[in-house]
This record gives sequence, structure tokens and C-alpha cells, in this order.
Amino acid sequence: HFSLSQNYPNPFNPVTTFYYNLPVKTFVNITIYDLAGSFVKDLVKQVEFPGLKSVQWNGTNNIGRPVSAGTYFYTIEASSYRKTNKMILLK
Repeated sequence: HFSLSQNYPNPFNPVTTFYYNLPVKTFVNITIYDLAGSFVKDLVKQVEFPGLKSVQWNGTNNIGRPVSAGTYFYTIEASSYRKTNKMILLK
């Protein structure tokens, strides 16, 4: 089954890790948003094979600049599965 774990550690500084499971080969999109819902960064945007996967976020935006401390959301979209979790970046 599809799944997305809570990031660890949370709160984090400077890096956090997400684990997700894919039961089938599918296009995966994992995106970071800020508290206002604005786009911050694409972590994954590709076709992936089944299995347990992980990805890290180092608190930077899509152009590599550090983001401010605060609350962020990460969303996975894979096939018909969609889930959003909350995380906190401390500095």
C-alpha cells in the first residue's frame, strides 16, 4: 500500500528525512509548501519503482537558498494517493 511517514527528526535542523512506500511503479511528486501554502521545493518528481524509499530535505528552496524557521508541509502524490504532513524547521 502507499504510505508516507512523519519526517524524522521533527522539529529539525538542518536536515530531515521522509520515508514513503510505493506498491507499484508510478510517477511520484513530493513537494514542500510553507505555512501560507506557497510552493517551496520539489523533492521528488519522477517515475519510481515499488518499494520503501527515502528522501531528505535540507531546509532550502528550489534555488538552493535557506528558508526561514517555521512550519512547513510536505505532500506526496503518487497514482491516486495523496497525503500531507506537517513539520517544523528550527534555527
